[in-house]
Amino acid sequence: MIIIRSCLLWLLSVFAVASHAAPVATDHTEVEILAEVSAVVAGEPFWVAFRLEADSGWHTYWSNPGDSGLPSEINWQLPQGWQISDLYWPIPELISTPPFATHAYHGEVLLLAQVTPPASIDRAEVILQGQAAWLVCKQLCLRETAGLTLTLPVSESISYDPINRVRFDATRANWPQTDLQLAVTASSFEDELYLQIDGANQLTEPLHFFPYQGEQVEPAADQRLFTNQTGYQLAMTRSQFNQGSLRQISGVLVNPVGWNGSGQPAGLDINAEVVELTAAPNLASEIVATRNVQSQPSSSTGLNLGLALLMAFIGGAILNLMPCVFPILSIKVLSFIDMAQGNKGHVRRHGLLFALGILMSFWLLSGTMLFLQQAGEQIGWGFQLQSPGFVMGLSLLMLLLALNLFGLFEVGGTMMRLAGNADTGGGYWSSFNTGVLAAAVATPCTAPFMGVALGYALTQPGAVTMLIFTSVALGLAAPYLLLAEMPALLARLPKPGQWMITFRQLLGFPLLATAAWLVWVLGHQQGVDAVALLLLVMVALAMAGWLHGLQQRRGSRRSWIDLALIALLLSQVPLLQKITEPADQVANRVNQSGWEPFDQVALDGYLATGEPLFIDFTAAWCITCQVNKRIALHQPRLAEFFADQGIRTIRADWTRQDPQITAALARVGRNGVPTYLFYDPSGTPHLLPEVLTANIVIDRITVAQAGNQKP
Repeated sequence: MIIIRSCLLWLLSVFAVASHAAPVATDHTEVEILAEVSAVVAGEPFWVAFRLEADSGWHTYWSNPGDSGLPSEINWQLPQGWQISDLYWPIPELISTPPFATHAYHGEVLLLAQVTPPASIDRAEVILQGQAAWLVCKQLCLRETAGLTLTLPVSESISYDPINRVRFDATRANWPQTDLQLAVTASSFEDELYLQIDGANQLTEPLHFFPYQGEQVEPAADQRLFTNQTGYQLAMTRSQFNQGSLRQISGVLVNPVGWNGSGQPAGLDINAEVVELTAAPNLASEIVATRNVQSQPSSSTGLNLGLALLMAFIGGAILNLMPCVFPILSIKVLSFIDMAQGNKGHVRRHGLLFALGILMSFWLLSGTMLFLQQAGEQIGWGFQLQSPGFVMGLSLLMLLLALNLFGLFEVGGTMMRLAGNADTGGGYWSSFNTGVLAAAVATPCTAPFMGVALGYALTQPGAVTMLIFTSVALGLAAPYLLLAEMPALLARLPKPGQWMITFRQLLGFPLLATAAWLVWVLGHQQGVDAVALLLLVMVALAMAGWLHGLQQRRGSRRSWIDLALIALLLSQVPLLQKITEPADQVANRVNQSGWEPFDQVALDGYLATGEPLFIDFTAAWCITCQVNKRIALHQPRLAEFFADQGIRTIRADWTRQDPQITAALARVGRNGVPTYLFYDPSGTPHLLPEVLTANIVIDRITVAQAGNQKP
């Protein structure tokens, strides 16, 4: 009997292995596609599962994650003619971390979907594929992705995988139920929502309602269960983001001990119209018991939305002083000086359009970034400067703006309207485009306070993320809005005069410096050959500007100049294409002695052996990063400190897109550079400020090491 039983178990394991591919293990999750069947039949629907199993203490999220988080998802790629349903979600857990709460799963969860094959299948086996993405959190949150594959044979008769069928049945038993003999109605009064439950057995534990959509119920607010004459009433707080009329509410109502006294949590599917009450309902005695919820430390590093918005605003305001932004915004100040003696309403409208340009650019950039991240791309803030084409185009634009400020040519105001030059008249379009340009050059910079705020933003729902980026944009625009809205400040500005011509020419030099910096960035991305080609294009562009200015100064058009201009510009097209061609990865861009290039495998090995590490997350296009290197990281006494303490130094160069570095940033709640990270011998990470001195680095590491010493 023992031999027979062993053989049966072996056969079951063979069938189980044959029905799915090996799981994919990421940093903190194991994922795979499972099938309930071991063979499929044409036209016969069957069930598959997107399985996630988070490491101990980590969690993934439900379809509505609550105050923060992202739902797990899988983008299916099926053969032509095959169809698949949406995912079916088991009831979630409530993770309460006041003042926030999330809806999540610990350990293993199976998200089922029903597959319908076509009426005929002309192959011996079928391959189902999916690109999966999910957020897994503990103290930190990490966005992980994986490509998953499931291969199944095609048969004349359907057969089931015996092990998986048990697992699928257990998952279906944990779905919200719809066939219970309960009557549930919904009502609302002011900021309270009520669910009336009639026909239930005696309830001894508080219920919890998980809405399918966000912005209906406040996730972290208490939900109180009362008895009344006909049954029970659950009182909830309406979401702070939805204080208007709520006509429909849907979700799952969870009884922690089961609706039939099973002792296991069970959910009831709710979809009810909301009746607006004219007075608060008469609530009787409240059922008070220990909630069946799981609490754990917040995954957002203790930051709340209000503080994140404030830090984002302050960081945005500080961006005005950054070297990458100041040259552009100084031109806007020049235009304000020119308008100061005119109509104050005219100045106000210019200030508002300038702010609108910044806002719309930030919305576009952050929305694009979120979309690409949802699509599985590992990118972060300032991602556009990881594109050599964007860097090249921006450097050429800076050159043209500088040449125009020098007076080499005029283009009927068109070019300088891109930068809001005072001499081009009062067109509102100029102010809007100044804001666009300011946002384009501001995003590579991460000012103090911004790093924490942006890291928090990218672990939140999309609406909260966009709100925080809006706060950064408003901070960037705030000084100019203040100047435009306060005539008394404008009156203190000097009057226009000959000095403005000199000042305008002076402003051309910071723009040239910005162009030179962008050329240096391109060199880190594409190598020295690309730099040489771009410099040739710049010379040709300067000559084209000179020819255009010559045409203007003559006062009449010359056909030979037009032809020369066209030929000169067309000759640059092959060079521009050559500059942006994919370049081989520049080997070891770390030129400073003692700094190792970032490698996740090597990093994991160092942490496993308890070696202290200091990591510099940097990029050539990050001005703050370069300043910190000069005044702190490359100071001899800091190098001596690292050597004396046995601290290994690693440089994570994010100049070009690198998914490993993006993932490493996400693990510590950051999404931009500069980021500075110290790992003590226990492997505990310690974040340092965005702006450094050698003393700050030494002091912070000394404190971290002292805190790690055991008595």
